Amino acid sequence: MACQAALQEFRQELRRAQSTKMAAPLDEIERTYPAIAQWVRGSGWIEIGEQEGFGFVVRALDYGGMVFEDANCRSLAEALASLERGLNDAG
Repeated sequence: MACQAALQEFRQELRRAQSTKMAAPLDEIERTYPAIAQWVRGSGWIEIGEQEGFGFVVRALDYGGMVFEDANCRSLAEALASLERGLNDAG
């Protein structure tokens, strides 16, 4: 599955970052995706997954419901970038 491969690649990147004494992986993620980090810390939660045969879907939700959704992403990286843009536009 593409989702498993993307997750494995992401884990390998985190391990490389940790083993080379780069910035802490979570700090790097927060610097790369500040709107996502802010959303998860104080506004709601996110969902990211693969729809078999269709690609990735990404959502931002709060207790009022869905704030953002993109179901047309071809990769995990594209899904995260789309979510970052969507949260910036929504906020």
